[in-house]
Amino acid sequence: MEQPPGFVAQGESGLVCRLRRSLYGLKQSPRAWFSRFSSVVQEFGMLRSTADHSVFYHHNSLGQCIYLVVYVDDIVITGSDQDGIQKLKQHLFTHFQTKDLGKLKYFLGIEIAQSSSSVVLFQRKYALDILEETGMLDCKPVEHTYGSECQTCTRTGGAFRRPWEISTTRSHWDAVIRILRYIKSTPGQGVLYENRGHTQVVGYTDADWAGSPTDRRSLQGTVFLLEELRFGKDEQMKLICDNQAALHIASNPVFYERTKHIEVDCHFIREKIASGCVATSFVNSNDQLADIFTKSLRGTRIKYICNKLGAYDVYAPA
Repeated sequence: MEQPPGFVAQGESGLVCRLRRSLYGLKQSPRAWFSRFSSVVQEFGMLRSTADHSVFYHHNSLGQCIYLVVYVDDIVITGSDQDGIQKLKQHLFTHFQTKDLGKLKYFLGIEIAQSSSSVVLFQRKYALDILEETGMLDCKPVEHTYGSECQTCTRTGGAFRRPWEISTTRSHWDAVIRILRYIKSTPGQGVLYENRGHTQVVGYTDADWAGSPTDRRSLQGTVFLLEELRFGKDEQMKLICDNQAALHIASNPVFYERTKHIEVDCHFIREKIASGCVATSFVNSNDQLADIFTKSLRGTRIKYICNKLGAYDVYAPA
């Protein structure tokens, strides 16, 4: 490291400093900090998630749990082992200069409202900040983000954004403006999680075959990453679908000529159904919650599905 201003050794201005430890602001500092933090947390007995290295967890012999999430130097701790949580805090206080901010209210742009039986996650402040930065605070709100002629498809990751980022057109700009107008209509809307006495994992799936309007490729991605944290570990996962043919093929191992294109993904589901890990169930298309991600829906339909998904506006009049 170059000698900092005010600390240059007399007659040795051409020399550099050899660091004995990482300093804030260096490119290797985040890695060094996380390595140090991980070792301290794991010394306490916490295990690091293989699915997300920023998540640590611990389960005691009584079945009680501790979960820790870290983002840079912001830490969230929760769980049912209250005694263990207090000991973990003291362990962190011993190794780092740490401040306990109490019950979680705000984290990474997400606001949290808690009661004895439920938790609501919402982003009203973040939504209003976006509208203010774009000069859209006084825009006219709309009930949905696209017109009925718009082709929609669920796509994970950044692959879907990159073609737009490379070659944007007027239609893309209009789509962004409409999204901002939709945000204007629902700035305080969030997701309500209620304590219903169970943690059963339920997934709604919509069959897709050559669904992309541009390259006719098939896209479908639904991933559940809760088993490692023991959410619903001993419960059967319910997979709900509105396609009777897909349900029949998934539960029936018989080979048919018309279904010879089916590859590993379908065989994987068949194996899970046979082992009892997954149970499939039919749902009427009117109650298919996955439609909100794959179809162009109108306001009343969007509101209905959002309500079923647990959407809740903490700022709405009672």
